[in-house]
Amino acid sequence: MRNMQLKVSRNLVLFLFALGVLAGCTDLGVLVDRDDYISYPRDIHAAWSPDGKWIVYRHEDYTKYDSTYPNGLYLIDPAGNNRRLLLEGEGVLPAWSPNGQWIAYTDGVLFVMNVRLKETRPLTDFLTFFPTWSPDGMKLAFDTPFQDPRGANVIWIINADGTGLRDISQHGVGEWRMPAWSPNGSIILHTRYLTGVLGQEIYLMDTSGQAPVRLTYNGSDDRYPKWSADGSMIAWTMLPPRGTFEVWIMKNDGTQQKKLTNGTHPSFSPDSRTIVFSDFNLAKNKIVLWRIDVDGRNLKQLTH
Repeated sequence: MRNMQLKVSRNLVLFLFALGVLAGCTDLGVLVDRDDYISYPRDIHAAWSPDGKWIVYRHEDYTKYDSTYPNGLYLIDPAGNNRRLLLEGEGVLPAWSPNGQWIAYTDGVLFVMNVRLKETRPLTDFLTFFPTWSPDGMKLAFDTPFQDPRGANVIWIINADGTGLRDISQHGVGEWRMPAWSPNGSIILHTRYLTGVLGQEIYLMDTSGQAPVRLTYNGSDDRYPKWSADGSMIAWTMLPPRGTFEVWIMKNDGTQQKKLTNGTHPSFSPDSRTIVFSDFNLAKNKIVLWRIDVDGRNLKQLTH
């Protein structure tokens, strides 16, 4: 009976997940950022491996089916070479474990995958987004509408073996989303949509959900925050009220905010010197991966 319940629950989750994608629901974090982006082939959700040898990303093309490059999770090296399929299907939002042996991702529910064996197992049977590992590899944080009376997304934590599920958010005050665990393990970077606040802003809090510190006050939508590996910097995507998507960086206390380039979904290299991100190749009508140094130099296209 329990297995039947889990099967029914997972089928419902996948239906809701697919419905959100087909409806162009950018709030799910599954799309790049704009409703019409689904009309383009795209490489998104890049994440650098802890040893710096690989970048995992999501490739999808809903304009046609290409048997040589199907939708799924892929690995490439930092030069953009040696592409290989890691997981075919609808897996999105990949996140490396600190030891590089596992990748967490969502396919409606939260999964972890052994990178070497390509074996996967679910950790939840409810809708989840934006998994992030604790630096000791023992826990994951993510956001989910699970059990919120209004269906708002808030942040939960779970042990890497699927036990110890706990809600660390407040309810009824808006949404808490897109968590990113700090390298020292004491802070969770995240975004909040708060009642009465224009746009999505970036916050810090401790791992119990307390001691909030607001970092952005710009009236724009601030999304997809990520730590540098040394914990000194934060990169994120800013969407101004009238403008395109931009990659910004700042110090970990919110100071020295500056635009780096146009694009979205930034991820730092393990040496904290380079960022990989997604942006258009306008000549080819594709969204592809790029890399750039944190000083704005050495822009390079990685996928084609």
